[in-house]
Order: sequence, then structure tokens, then C-alpha cells
Amino acid sequence: MNTDEKIQLFSEILNFSHPVNIWKYDANLNPLRNKHLNNGNVGDLKFMQIEDTILENINNNGKYPFFIENKSGLIFIVAYEYVHDPLHVYVLGPSLSGLNSLSIYQTSLDKMNSDKTTYTLQAINKAPIISTTSLIRYATILHYLLNDEKILDNQIIYSYDKSSSKEAINNISAKHMGIYEAEQNFLRLIKEGNPQYHKGLQKMTSLSSGMRVDEGSGLQNARNNVFVLLTLVSRASIEAGLSPDVSYDLNDYYAKLLNNCQNISEVARASQELLDDYVKRNHALHNKEMSIPIRYACEYISLHINEELSIDELSHRVGYTNYYFSHKFKKETGKTVAQYIKDAKLEVAKTMLASSNKSINDIYIDLGFGSRNHFFTTFKKAAGLSPTQYRENITANKKSQ
Repeated sequence: MNTDEKIQLFSEILNFSHPVNIWKYDANLNPLRNKHLNNGNVGDLKFMQIEDTILENINNNGKYPFFIENKSGLIFIVAYEYVHDPLHVYVLGPSLSGLNSLSIYQTSLDKMNSDKTTYTLQAINKAPIISTTSLIRYATILHYLLNDEKILDNQIIYSYDKSSSKEAINNISAKHMGIYEAEQNFLRLIKEGNPQYHKGLQKMTSLSSGMRVDEGSGLQNARNNVFVLLTLVSRASIEAGLSPDVSYDLNDYYAKLLNNCQNISEVARASQELLDDYVKRNHALHNKEMSIPIRYACEYISLHINEELSIDELSHRVGYTNYYFSHKFKKETGKTVAQYIKDAKLEVAKTMLASSNKSINDIYIDLGFGSRNHFFTTFKKAAGLSPTQYRENITANKKSQ
């Protein structure tokens, strides 16, 4: 497979999630068309206001990929194929960072002539919002495909339109990089299952208040910010070893929970709940020597805690006999299957008593305890308090804070 065929495949894969173009040029930025790359509308770099910046980088013997954000807030990735003569330039884009508000785009459009305004409006309407993390990943992959060389994130260069204001420059360089660094530190804590992840989250949110959108309610903006956080945490947890099925199921569950939030306080509680949930699971991955089948069984129990669970079903799902599964489960978790399910149900019951208005009857029925008597006896034996006393204590503590 030659280089252009590789880039064509990369472009096709990218377009499953982000509709972007990849254009190819020579060292003088003359467009190159070929049968492999879909260059039907080759990007006019001068029209896109990035030609001068690319030429300057070439003249300075630029080697590594770099980002350009033009005056309109459109972002492009530029990469070079330099292992063979002559030099070829590849441009991927455009995309949006999500940092600029609609009013900033409107201000930049007001300064353009009508032709540029039309082009830029079309580009903004079609351009996907791509996170910094994804852009960096795309740049490193593009460089590897072009030069068969792996590079680090910090080798990628950040550029900008020199006619832009100082504020715009700061947004791209110091601010953008600061957010990315804080984001990576936060996600590292999530992957480790570190209970101190709050510190990383505080640092990240101190650098950015989230997506800035001039339209829409504060509630919807709050939801959108947590949706982004949920996506980042879900992917990071998969990288940490959490089952993709479990991570995506959790993602779906918390997405529905967020959509049902009626005010910003509920969004904040949902955000806290999802973070604690993922961190607890990742912590278990790092701190327990548990085989994949038993870990899957534990994760399945957590996700289906409201359903009737049996050794027959769980052993069948992991491909073991009932006897072998029961023996292996107790050896690795320190509990019988029945004890583990009961404890998991009690933890959920505590959460529901503390953070919902559900009646105690609804809670024990939802969790399949069979009878109110059985629920009260089991709960008091584990928690030292009846469900009613537990809820009253939580409520009293909240009022005293």
C-alpha cells in the first residue's frame, strides 16, 4: 500500500466520526490531484488564510505536524511527507475547537469581503467540533502514515494567524495547551482510579468553563459540558482496561440521566455520580488481581443489579460450569456470588436512600429484595441502621452543612 492509499484509508475512517478533508500539495503549495485522494474541491490555502503560515514553516525547515487556527476560528492540521523527494504537504480540515463563541465568528465574518464570507460560513456550518485530544491523535497518526515515524504529543507545533489579535493568539497557544495538559492529568487520575481525581478536575475547570455558546439555556450548556466529560471519562476507562461493553453501557445510562435532569443542581449531582462510578471501577481494576471472566461477572452484576441474577446465568455468560464459577468467584472476590450480589444491592440502596426521593417500598422492590421485612433486616445487619434511620441521618447531615 503506497502513501496515498494509506491516507485515503485514514480519510475514510476519519469520516465515520468527523467529516473532514485531506488535501495534498507540493512544496510550493500547488495542489496535487490523484486517483487515491478525493480532491474534487482542492482547498485554496490563500482563501482559507493559512498559506503564508505554511510557507513560512516550510522555509524554516519545519518537520513535524502543526495546527493552524485562522482568523475565522477554523483549525487545520498540516503534515509533511519528507522521507522522499520532493516534499509533499498534507492539510487536514477544517474543524472547530469549540472555544470560540458564535459572536466571535460573526465579528470575523464582518471584516471579510462577500466571497470570503460565503466560503467561511459554509466551512463553519460543515466543520465538526473536534477535541484537542483527538486533533493531536490525528496529527500523530498522519505523521506516522507519511513518514513511518512515531512522534510524541509535545512535538506537535501550534501556530496561528499573525494578523489575529493577541487574545486569539493566547487562546491557541498558552490557553489551549494549558487546558490539554490539565485534561490529560485529570484523565490519568481517572484511569488509575485515584480517589483524588477531584484535584485534577478542579485544575481542569479552573482553566476552562467548558463549551462557550451564546445561544441556549444555562441548563443545556451545563448538560453539554458533562456530556463532553462523560465521553472523555468513558474512553479513558476503556484504555485503563474497563470492558468496552460496560463503559458504553454506563455512558448510555448517564447520558439518559443527564437528559432527564431538570436543573443545574441535578446535573452537578449526575456529574459527581458518574465520575465516582467510573473511578470506583477503575480503582478495582488496578487494585484487585481478578481474572477477566470474574471481572466481567462483577461488572455485569453492577449493571444489572435491578434484575434477577443467578449463578446459572452468570456462569453461562463467562463459559464456566456452576461449580467452577462459584469456586473461582469466591477465591478472587473473597465472597460467595450471593454475598457479592447482596452487598452490591445494599450499596445501590444506600445511594438511592441518600440521593433520591423514592419511597423505601419502591427501593426494595426495584432491587428485588422480595419483602420489606427482608430488606429491613438485611440492611440493618449491614449498615447498623434501618433504611428509615439511614435516610433520616443523611437528611439531618445535609441540613447541618
